[in-house]
Amino acid sequence: MPTHPKNDQIMNDENLNDDMMFNMGEQDNGDMGELMDSQVMEEERMRAEENIYNTHLDAVKEEVQLIQREGEMITTLERAIKNEEDYDMREYLANAR
Repeated sequence: MPTHPKNDQIMNDENLNDDMMFNMGEQDNGDMGELMDSQVMEEERMRAEENIYNTHLDAVKEEVQLIQREGEMITTLERAIKNEEDYDMREYLANAR
């Protein structure tokens, strides 16, 4: 059965569009792969930064505890000296470790 030339043109245009979309899809796969790789790398970088941050935060917390403990021991020692009490410096040093 003969078809109208206008319908033939529409069908050819649709096939051409399908081919273009298919070819673009192939190109996008490469771009999408690169995008996915960069996203994965970004996520890994963020996780690494978070680990570094958490490790640093833990170290700072430990340092704060040590400084607080040292301050408490110095205060105890100062009070003992001020009140002219005997204070065992060996005990102080043993606790400082």
